[in-house]
Amino acid sequence: MLNLVSNALREEDDLVRMAAALCQCLIQKVSEEARRIIFKALERGTDADSWAAAQCLALEGNHSYLVVKRILEQMFAATNKTTEEQALYMLRELSKHTNLIHALLGEVLNSANWEERVTSCNALSVLHGTINQGVKNTLSHLMWNDWSPAVRGAAAKALGKLDQGKEVHDQIRKHLESDSWKTKVEALSLIGFLQIMTVQLLPGFLQCFDNDFLAVRRQACQTAGLLRIKDEMVMNCLYNLVQNDPVWKIKAHAIKG
Repeated sequence: MLNLVSNALREEDDLVRMAAALCQCLIQKVSEEARRIIFKALERGTDADSWAAAQCLALEGNHSYLVVKRILEQMFAATNKTTEEQALYMLRELSKHTNLIHALLGEVLNSANWEERVTSCNALSVLHGTINQGVKNTLSHLMWNDWSPAVRGAAAKALGKLDQGKEVHDQIRKHLESDSWKTKVEALSLIGFLQIMTVQLLPGFLQCFDNDFLAVRRQACQTAGLLRIKDEMVMNCLYNLVQNDPVWKIKAHAIKG
């Protein structure tokens, strides 16, 4: 059987040679000729062949730029969860041996495509190794300033998983107690997205129900609903809005909360 596979590496048909090379890869007996075919497919093959080649090389532990770049391309172009998770698994394993993946994903955080920014945040949160301060700063910037709620939430979750949970918490508390109504709304949105409430955050959260700005009161109600808080003080704030708020939309949000 092994001889047949080896002989197939010298066939004229490209598909046959590639299939034989992949077969050797699967049985972990890769010859130099098979490796040459796989590298050629990675560099100049069809999408399917280059993806298969990248997987073979990654499983061998190859974490060169070409391999990592191809896996990243597949992850960002994935149209189904299975392919995305498969690519992410390989990136996570390769990240044990190189920081190249962290650097390339850090560049994607600046992508004009919000979905790519979300995917990059999610990938960074599961990698091995250390994330440099520059990437952490970018994540922090996205957490507060990105126009997309999905990106802001993904960046916050990524920071939390990168041992920056206390910093995220403290930033949320600072924003929650800010004089700016917009900053308060951003903090409330993140609290709801992350599903967190602590003793330190509660006082600032409660004050939002009495804020002069409609947007703050509305977001406080929505966040309370997302958190499903049964705390008596929170319930009293919601009840007070239902009874006394002059804006009927806020009354409706308080009832939902």
